[in-house]
Amino acid sequence: MQGFSCTFILVVISCCVVALDDPKSWPFEDPNKFGVAEEIGESRFSVKPKWLYNVDGRPVAVFENNVNYKNIFALSMYQFLKSYWRYGTTLDPYNENDASNSNNVPWKSYHDTEAFANSVAGKAIQRLVQEMSGSEQTYHLYQVTDNLIRRGDVMKLHHDACREEAEFSALIYMNEIWKKNYYGETLFFDQDEEITAVVKPNYGRIVVWESSVDYLLRPPSINFNQGQKFLHFQYTTNKTKVDVGKAQRLAEMKRIREATEKIFDHKEEPVEKQINVKEHFIQEYKSSEGWRVVVFDDLFDKKDLDDLRKYTLKYGEYYYDDSLDSVSDNVQWIAGYEVKSYIKSRFWNITKQVMTHITGKDTWFPYDVSCNLVRSADHTRIHHDCDRAEEEWTFLLYLNPNWTENYYGETAYFETNDDDTEYVAEVLPVYGRVAVHEGFIPHSARPPSSLYPGARLTFAVKMSINEQVARTKMILEKHRQEEGVLRSTIPVLNHFEDDDFEDRLRDRVLNVLKADAKMQHQVHKEFEEGEIGEGDSDDEDEDDSEEEMREENEEEEEEDEYMLYDEDVPEADSRFDYLETKKAEYSDDMAKLQALSQEVVEYGWQLREDLASKLEKII
Repeated sequence: MQGFSCTFILVVISCCVVALDDPKSWPFEDPNKFGVAEEIGESRFSVKPKWLYNVDGRPVAVFENNVNYKNIFALSMYQFLKSYWRYGTTLDPYNENDASNSNNVPWKSYHDTEAFANSVAGKAIQRLVQEMSGSEQTYHLYQVTDNLIRRGDVMKLHHDACREEAEFSALIYMNEIWKKNYYGETLFFDQDEEITAVVKPNYGRIVVWESSVDYLLRPPSINFNQGQKFLHFQYTTNKTKVDVGKAQRLAEMKRIREATEKIFDHKEEPVEKQINVKEHFIQEYKSSEGWRVVVFDDLFDKKDLDDLRKYTLKYGEYYYDDSLDSVSDNVQWIAGYEVKSYIKSRFWNITKQVMTHITGKDTWFPYDVSCNLVRSADHTRIHHDCDRAEEEWTFLLYLNPNWTENYYGETAYFETNDDDTEYVAEVLPVYGRVAVHEGFIPHSARPPSSLYPGARLTFAVKMSINEQVARTKMILEKHRQEEGVLRSTIPVLNHFEDDDFEDRLRDRVLNVLKADAKMQHQVHKEFEEGEIGEGDSDDEDEDDSEEEMREENEEEEEEDEYMLYDEDVPEADSRFDYLETKKAEYSDDMAKLQALSQEVVEYGWQLREDLASKLEKII
């Protein structure tokens, strides 16, 4: 699974929004006003809107700098810790989540409305909604969602409520850096389906509108490699609707827990089913160094495949990572599964038999079980699953029915991980097909073609040579994620009230932009000098790594230059020392090592909850 990465950066970019009331009435004396404010009553606001639009008598208002920089920053960290992402789009032929009555945002996370209503941003938006409504009835927050849109997504024209419901909606944009060619604007339409208002998604900008107004969320441009993030709030005077919304969210969380408990519970048939692996063999490939790739078909029952696919799409616990590194696979959405549940399943029983057949060894054990979700506009990269010295295999199971060659989506295998590499093989992701490869062979999950509107799903099991090695690696991987959470969150909690905290946020953004410009300059320089593709071969002697380590240390020092606080985090250091001590102590005691690996899993969950609770007090 990709490592945890949590980067919080911040910039304010000025912009000019041009509003059009009636295109035939040009020119207006002030194209951003044209008398709209007087019609709706700008004086009712305690904070003057930056722009105020009239859409067939319904207001759309844009507010700037209503919430402090640091509060939005803390809110984004809280979102990260509390988000439980759901995938759903009407375009996906196998979508399991109802997206028929929505704006078609493919990734949403539904949050506790009480926590957000009590936040600084929540209170500010509620006040704006109340003032915009002009009503004596109190407006209540009944739904808040974390939303993420990526390049290539297709949004739908939508309104959040009917006019007679007299509800209000709001957005707050959460991308710290937004450049002029990133697109991502929000468009508002009148009854004739003409654009009446356009809003650029500046960080922290708030948009409030009457919920019956049609709007369209334009996805970011192709040159924006990450996700566009925003919070979407919905308000009503109907208290029953508030209570129903809360009950539905809690019921959904219960369904997720129940489904998770059952996904690998095969009670209707025996788990220890024996198969003739050889009968399912399709092809074997080898790189010039001898790294193997073995392909099988029809190892698993269709019902098991269908159940796994449906669970993953409907209830999967997705991790999102759009950090801009150069070494990972760049698969940004990964659903995780618990190893302790997986090893009790028919899936693991058959996987063990395949591994014994391929390698002649029966000691293999999983340390990471996940499902990669890749879509047509994603950009994946060639990578290794482990270091050269590690004895590992990866078991890939493809979960898309009715796949054809025109959908692409192959798993590509290579000789080396550099620009001068050659292909070893490509495997088409046919439903139920399995590709098993040694962990060090360079490979990449190719995105599906634009002909396929859904998500390419690959169930991946990474295995070490034995349980002791696997559980040790599992502990290290989980701790790496813990450490990322601790080192990004603890300094913010410790320094949030410092006078210079917001200045540090702004300075950090400048440093991030400088670092990005420096990296781009280096790439161009290497290209001009013909150095790209040289010196990165996997054939170099592993012992000659002193220079590489020095370069990595220099890169880490550069990264420290734009960290918020370059300081020790005792909680992370003590946790690392504890795990190192326990690993050494339990190295020959499998029962204790098993308990420690499970403790790490549970600690990670509790850590996120504890830190989110602390952030909740400052957002």
